Amino acid sequence: MPLTKSLPYLLAPAMLLVASVCVANEAEIAATVKKSLPYLQSEGVAWIEKRGCVSCHQIPFMVWSLSAAKNAGFDVDAAQLDQWREWSTQ
Repeated sequence: MPLTKSLPYLLAPAMLLVASVCVANEAEIAATVKKSLPYLQSEGVAWIEKRGCVSCHQIPFMVWSLSAAKNAGFDVDAAQLDQWREWSTQ
């Protein structure tokens, strides 16, 4: 069989391996995001309560991260996120 005709058969196992690694990585990424959300929330709330300011990065990053997580389908309290967003723009 010429190489050009056998090439798909040679590449198929490699493509399947890459696809399985990507799926595993997506699952690991999702688990990491899910694990990080409570930390982002608790640290953001602690900053709000202790400092009472938005700061240059602490609260905006919390709001941005939680918004991105919510938009990606993670479980985020939308009402609380709206309150933090409103508080940060006052």
